Amino acid sequence: MKRLMIVFLMLLLLLTGCAKLDINVGIKEDHTAFLNYYVELDTTSMSEVEQKQLPTVLNKLIIAYEKYGFKSQADFTGDIYKFSLKNEKKFNNYKDAYRHLKDMLINADFTFLTEVDMDSYVTDYEQGFSLKVKTDFAKIFQTSSLVEMPKYLSKRIYEGYEQSQVNFIFELPKSETVEHSENIEVVQNKTTTVYTGNVSLEQETEFLVVARMGVANGKVSAKSIDERIVSFDKNQLIYLGGAVVSLVACILFLVFWLKKRNNEKVSNV
Repeated sequence: MKRLMIVFLMLLLLLTGCAKLDINVGIKEDHTAFLNYYVELDTTSMSEVEQKQLPTVLNKLIIAYEKYGFKSQADFTGDIYKFSLKNEKKFNNYKDAYRHLKDMLINADFTFLTEVDMDSYVTDYEQGFSLKVKTDFAKIFQTSSLVEMPKYLSKRIYEGYEQSQVNFIFELPKSETVEHSENIEVVQNKTTTVYTGNVSLEQETEFLVVARMGVANGKVSAKSIDERIVSFDKNQLIYLGGAVVSLVACILFLVFWLKKRNNEKVSNV
C-alpha cells in the first residue's frame, strides 16, 4: 500500500489529460516545514459522465490525505478543477524544522520521492543546507498494485504524459546558492530563495540544491554571510579598541596622579 496515495493522485492527473501538479516543499523563515500539493485539472477533454464523477473521486483522495495531517482547499466549479493539499508545521528552531521536513519527504505513505539525501548544519554566522532527491513516477507505477489495468486506461495514461506537467518547487528563507543541478531554476526574492524544476513522468528525475544563509540570533539575517562576518569582526575590533583606549586613559590618569602627588611632596619639603 506504500505510495498508493501519490499513485492515485498521478493517475487522476494523467487520466484527466491536461493537468498540472506543483509539489512545493521547504522551510519558511519562521521555522515552518511544509510539503504542499497544488493541483489543476482541465476537464474539457472528459466526458460529461466523467466530469460529474470526478469531484466524488477527488474528495475521497482528499480525505485520505487529511488523515495524514494535510489540510485541503478545493474548487470544483467550471472547466478547471483546482485543489490543494497542505502539510505545514511550525517549530522553535531550524534544526527541528529540517528534521521534520526530511521525515515528510521520506514518508512512503504519501511521498513522491524514491531517494532522499538531506543534510544541514548551523554555526554562529550561517546555516547550510543540502538536498539531493530522486523521483521516478514510472518506477512508482511499476511497483504499485495498479500495474495491470485495461488497455484503454493505459493508452489514456500515456497520452497524459505529453499533456500533463509536474513541477518540483523547493523554497528556503533568503539564501546564497552554493550549487544546484542544471535542471533547477533559481529565483531570488526579497525574503525567499525558490528552486524550481520540471519532473519527468516517464523517467527518473534528480534534483540537487546546496545553499547557505546568514543568521543572527537564530533568525535569517538581511545581510549576506560575508557581511555578517565582517560586521562581527568590526564589532569585535570596536569593542577591543574601546577597551584599549580605556586602559590607556587609566594608565595616563594614574601617571598624571602619581606625578602630581610627587610634585606636591617636593613643594612641601
